[in-house]
Amino acid sequence: MKKEKGDMLVKKHKNKKMKKKILRSLPIIILFCVYLCGYVYFSVHFLPKTIINGNRCGMKTVKEGNDLEKKRMRDYQIIMRLNNSECILMNKDVPYVRSDVRSEMKDILKKQKKFAWFLHLKDKKVFHIGKYVVDEDALKSSLNTFTFVHPEDIRQPENAKLKFNKKTQRYKIIEAVSGNKINFQKLISGVKKTAEAKKTYFDASKCYPQARVDSKSKQLLEAKKTLDAYLSCTIQYKSGTKNKKTLNADTIHEFLCWDKDFNVWINESLVKDYVEKELYHVFNTVGAKRTIHSPGSGKFTISGGTYGNQIDIEAETKEIIKDIKNSKMITREPKYFIKVTGSNNGIGKNYVDVNISKQKLWYIRKNKIVFSSDIVTGDPTTGHSTPTGMYYVEFKKTDYTMRKYNAHVNYWMPIDTGTGVGLHDASWRGSFGGEIYHGNGSHGCINMPTSKASVLYHMLPVNTPVIVH
Repeated sequence: MKKEKGDMLVKKHKNKKMKKKILRSLPIIILFCVYLCGYVYFSVHFLPKTIINGNRCGMKTVKEGNDLEKKRMRDYQIIMRLNNSECILMNKDVPYVRSDVRSEMKDILKKQKKFAWFLHLKDKKVFHIGKYVVDEDALKSSLNTFTFVHPEDIRQPENAKLKFNKKTQRYKIIEAVSGNKINFQKLISGVKKTAEAKKTYFDASKCYPQARVDSKSKQLLEAKKTLDAYLSCTIQYKSGTKNKKTLNADTIHEFLCWDKDFNVWINESLVKDYVEKELYHVFNTVGAKRTIHSPGSGKFTISGGTYGNQIDIEAETKEIIKDIKNSKMITREPKYFIKVTGSNNGIGKNYVDVNISKQKLWYIRKNKIVFSSDIVTGDPTTGHSTPTGMYYVEFKKTDYTMRKYNAHVNYWMPIDTGTGVGLHDASWRGSFGGEIYHGNGSHGCINMPTSKASVLYHMLPVNTPVIVH
């Protein structure tokens, strides 16, 4: 009995000892179980602070992480900048881009430190993985829904231009304008590259047809500089002491031209038109009415003829172009073929006075008669009256044959080659002066005795005024 009782005490003591051992090792067992559970859990779940492509994937499986990525991609959008606005290309409407990350997520999960998971619970891990894969057909379908792809009114691109500004008297630059028919293939390529680069902004304005020349073009700016320099030219035309005409930027800009490469030139034809239409009638005094005081005929009024200020159109055209190119600010007279003197109403002190009614000719030099001669003028009875007016000696020639009449003269001094009228000797006549010209006059020329014609020929300079009245 005592033995059984002793055995029970021993057994009880052993059980008590065992319980103590078990209680002492319980925390370790629990920790092991927790570790084991964590190991198993993080074998298929990401660690708590794992961020993949901006998605919080902690405590989630690969499938759940991939679902987050799909949701993120549905919210993906590209802002496209157009010529004058912006539009948004959304991925959720017609999915055109997807992110292929599943395999890389598996790699991340596989490589994460699951054996030491408890040491990395607070470690933040950020990953940027995967490629953006673009479905071109879906992209085309999505882009085709935008109205800017198919404009109703197609506008072609326009280069930057130069336009004369009347207020500033200089040229201003008109900005270039892009076309509005977008290059669809270029747009698709640009959006695709933007998506593949994982970006969210694309400048689609570059897909529009662009102007060849913009406002910053070197050729354009150089042309403006040249043109503005030309416009700074001012020519004040005067006659005597009075200004009669001004040529400045208001008119000069009409002469200026340039080609598509902005090579500048001055249109000579337009300058010539200006000389003919604007200067010639102002400064040309040919045939103007004048009152003359002559020692031969006294005071008389005359008009018509070929004498007077005659602008040299070709020379003046070239002079204007030269002045414009040199940006001159100048006061001057036009270039003349013939420039009349100021005294005696533009006739001067040296001239020939032909008086038809008196059938007399006087050569006046320094307002004094230095030569005189009886003459025979055109026959009015046959319709060959000598034309009246103011003329000048156009040239002189000896031993000359007038082919129209087959008549030879020794001294020929034409005053109007247009009508064939001139001063010359008439060796076939025996007398001059009086009323001979009535019924036996010339065909319009002014006939003189040979001896007198010889003296006058050698006295008379070319361009000397000849007044016939």
